[in-house]
Amino acid sequence: MKVVEDIYKGTSYAIHEVSDDDRKVLFGNTAEIVAFSLNFLDALRPAAEPIFKLNQGGRWHKRNSISTNGDPSETAGPPEDRTDRKTAIGAAFLDHLNEMERVYCAYVQNHTAANNRLQEIQKNKQVQIWLSECHNYAGDITTAWDLDSLIIKPTQRFLKYSLLLEGIIKMTPEDHPDYTNLKFSHEGLKALSTRINETKGRKEIVEKIVTRKREKSDAGIGAAVQKAFGRRAEKVKQQVGLSETVDDPEYDAISQKFGGHFFQLQIVMRDVEKYLEDVDRMVKQNCILAEELEKWLNVGLPEHPEIESKWRQYMVMIKEITSYALESHKEEVRKTVIKPISVLWDLHGKPQKLMQKRKKRLPDYAKYKLLKDSGGKVDNKLKEVGDEFIAINGALKDDLPKLYSKTKLLIEACQKNLIDSQRRWYQVLSLQFEKPLFQGEQVDFKLLELPAIENAFEVDYFRCREELERIESVIRGVKEAAAFSPATTFMGDDLSMKRPSTFASSKRTQSINSDQSIIITSPTPGSQRQSGNYSHTRISLDTPDQGRTSGQSAFSSQSQNTRSSSIFSSAMPMSDSPTDTRDDALEQDGSEEKVLFLAASLFEFNIAHDRREAGFPYLVYVPGEVFDVLGMRGELWLARNQDDSSGTIGWIWEKHFARIFSE
Repeated sequence: MKVVEDIYKGTSYAIHEVSDDDRKVLFGNTAEIVAFSLNFLDALRPAAEPIFKLNQGGRWHKRNSISTNGDPSETAGPPEDRTDRKTAIGAAFLDHLNEMERVYCAYVQNHTAANNRLQEIQKNKQVQIWLSECHNYAGDITTAWDLDSLIIKPTQRFLKYSLLLEGIIKMTPEDHPDYTNLKFSHEGLKALSTRINETKGRKEIVEKIVTRKREKSDAGIGAAVQKAFGRRAEKVKQQVGLSETVDDPEYDAISQKFGGHFFQLQIVMRDVEKYLEDVDRMVKQNCILAEELEKWLNVGLPEHPEIESKWRQYMVMIKEITSYALESHKEEVRKTVIKPISVLWDLHGKPQKLMQKRKKRLPDYAKYKLLKDSGGKVDNKLKEVGDEFIAINGALKDDLPKLYSKTKLLIEACQKNLIDSQRRWYQVLSLQFEKPLFQGEQVDFKLLELPAIENAFEVDYFRCREELERIESVIRGVKEAAAFSPATTFMGDDLSMKRPSTFASSKRTQSINSDQSIIITSPTPGSQRQSGNYSHTRISLDTPDQGRTSGQSAFSSQSQNTRSSSIFSSAMPMSDSPTDTRDDALEQDGSEEKVLFLAASLFEFNIAHDRREAGFPYLVYVPGEVFDVLGMRGELWLARNQDDSSGTIGWIWEKHFARIFSE
């Protein structure tokens, strides 16, 4: 395997015709095979050293070099009983059985795919030249004819371990200290060989099921209908208890976690994409600010050159971030976070299909098991379906826990990559913002504490505020002059003489063209946000504090009114049903709803907003959204979307969702 790893695999990176996927399938876990062999050899050395000492030369030699056998003087005759009783070959095998199963099981399962891929790429002339050169270079190291002969050797070596131990046991007395370990190791290897063969056969059956295309039946539609009704009858029998139950608690416990893992993965993906959108929006907002500053600075003469210089440096800095740093950061996040999660997302497709195929074969397997246990005659077709169900069931129980654990490791690695990428991004922003703020000066940011920042802000704020108040007084004088002039005005008499605060509190239904009030209507039918009495306050020289206080009090009183009315209150439209069957617990004003469990949407669902049931609307959703389930009514769940800022509670369909179980 050193030849395969160092010569064939090592030189394959220079062959463009051999892709990364080809290399992965072709060589499998040869690196693990080599590492295990070396570690196992290191464990066997001291175990056999009392009667046999291996040369301390290289781990592998040329064919014509010094032999790797032990010293002939030490192995010329049978060992003495005193030294032989110090050996521990069985203990060495016993300690490495678990690792041996992990490594060789993965290698044997991949062996068929490796052979098929080798035959496929050998059709390329460049690959043929590469294989020939590798064979010539390794000619004095191994007698293997080609790469196909080399990749079969680990399987052959593994099968020889059991024969080796069997021969040692025959030559070992039963009172030998290592005899028990030898027996356990031999039995463990035989069981291991059986499990590997079963796993390999099961994988071949599963691959055949997954890749098999639907064949047209000669019997036509009639046979298909008869088959469908037969399965339906078996399902009914299972439901009423006429068929023997074939539930597998171990599989049920494992499969129930699939939906939660699957959609937690999508939530992570969506959060990362949302992060990129937020970063992009932040930079765009700074770009808009820089563009407006540039227009403003280009209009008038420079009155404050130092400040203007900082703003122009800010504009240059924003352009640099937009043109290079932003795209570089987004590309890094896509490559190190989103792309691995997308690949992992695709890997969930095969187990999901297998789970569907298992469910489809469950009625036939129940019939197969019933006939087999009762000694009835099982036809070949039913036996084939039963074997397929057993293979799928076993494959899912083996693969799903591995998928869960690998998913956790990959998500943790992606989160670390995201944090590392964010660290570099914020470091770039920090360095860029230092240019216009400090103009290259060395600044200790620890000295910039909150009181110092507040004082610096207040100085600039009050200066700007005085300037705005001066401008406002000029504008107010112009408006007052226009109000008393005989010129025609577009405002009515009842509107022109009132202050905005008075107008906002007395007129709740204005035209949308009015610039003194804003009426915000909720996009959700049947619910309206009562924010119509909120008005923009003006900065005034007369009573600046009173104007601000008035605006705040108006907003606070309205916010209090919104909070005090629950979404279950009588302010909602009446239910289409003749009787309102809402839960009493949900009718209590201001009460906190108890979340029963979390659910993630599997499908997209759209419905008219005016459709209601028991006073609650039907919610719309897309795949991957998470809901807090508050109640259940048959196949309908009363839930709230976690991403809905309005907290609307409505109905969702049970079959469109998967429960998210806590770890």
